Amino acid sequence: MAPDRPAALVTGSASGIGRAAALRLARAGYDVAINYSRSADAAQTTLAELESLGGRHLALRADVSDDAAVAALAGEAGQTFGRLDALVNNAGMTSQTRRTTWTASTWPNGTGCSPSTSAACSRSRGPARRCCGRRGAAW
Repeated sequence: MAPDRPAALVTGSASGIGRAAALRLARAGYDVAINYSRSADAAQTTLAELESLGGRHLALRADVSDDAAVAALAGEAGQTFGRLDALVNNAGMTSQTRRTTWTASTWPNGTGCSPSTSAACSRSRGPARRCCGRRGAAW
């Protein structure tokens, strides 16, 4: 563990914008925990690219729409790195339904993530802070 290096958790980071954020953080000197739900192959590819940049990185599978899974995700990342300084709430899913047909009751099912997903990730900072004993920018 390199306690002098900041650490970040990026949800939904196996590909796309989350992947780009994770790589940017690694290039800036962060140890990065990436999160995926179903795209294990893409996560492993992203993890390999992160590892080529140096530092410590890990890929963690978790469904961020599940509060218990989010708490475990943040706890494992915090325990591994000894700190968590940044959180990027990026997780989401694509949908084949037209967004113009979504209603308040179908929104979470249409995206796989609801506004409460970001709240769950942000709330997870408590267990991470307790396990790490440190306070960072977002934690």
